[in-house]
Amino acid sequence: MRKIEIIFIFSLCSKVLAETLIIDGLGNEEVLKKIKEVIKDNVILSKPENFTNKIEIYNLVILLGDKALELYTKNKWEKPCIVGYVKKPVYEIPITGTGLRYELPPSVLFTIISTLMKWVKKVGVILPYEFSQSNYVEELRRAARNFNIDLKIVFVQGRAVKKALSELNNIDLFLLVPSDLTIDENSSRYFIEELLKINIPVFGFEKSHALMGALMSYSIEKVYLKELLDIITLVSEGRDPSTIPVRYPSTYEIFIKKKTRDILKLNIDKSTFKNINEI
Repeated sequence: MRKIEIIFIFSLCSKVLAETLIIDGLGNEEVLKKIKEVIKDNVILSKPENFTNKIEIYNLVILLGDKALELYTKNKWEKPCIVGYVKKPVYEIPITGTGLRYELPPSVLFTIISTLMKWVKKVGVILPYEFSQSNYVEELRRAARNFNIDLKIVFVQGRAVKKALSELNNIDLFLLVPSDLTIDENSSRYFIEELLKINIPVFGFEKSHALMGALMSYSIEKVYLKELLDIITLVSEGRDPSTIPVRYPSTYEIFIKKKTRDILKLNIDKSTFKNINEI
């Protein structure tokens, strides 16, 4: 009798351990569908604001979106995880996991700037104060130094963004970095429109920014999901997430706003880049 009872408990535990939890702060059904297709475990789905279970019972956790990673970090969980669609670079992916960042690394950003816009010598950035000690800011500064570009970062804490903008009136280009100040479409539009009033071009991080009037922007949408699915597949096949390096997108598109370029009479050298679109 005791033997049967032990077997039953083992069977039950095995079933629980074969479940993957997706904490979905993204809300994209197509993304969820494709992720589920490559996971071998049973999938449990939860929104960040609704999650109440013990995370220890799951075999793996997939975090989609900034709110999901914020929840994971706030609770100091150490469960193996895969992170995707987190746009704020200030959030670090846990050492117990892996994932794909949603923005290009600073080294690539400054490569694009120095190659396509050789006239750029001074770049300005505005960020929330909580970014000030982040690894991302250090990467920005290092990349700027490597390309001999003067980088000025203004951190906003308890003061109006408009005042921060006034400190950047002598720059050649404004770099729009994903943060609480710029993720929202209306906020991004505000930066682009205000800077254009004083003839300062903007380099954005979404195609929509070029449509709004930014001189240039990049997009990773076409390849992002494929690269994230590659990571999920590796883990589903048995790889430990913590042994897979965190990736940046390897492919991207560049969009140039022709009207803004012509109004500001700026030269963009397109000869060395193939993935450029004029809009």
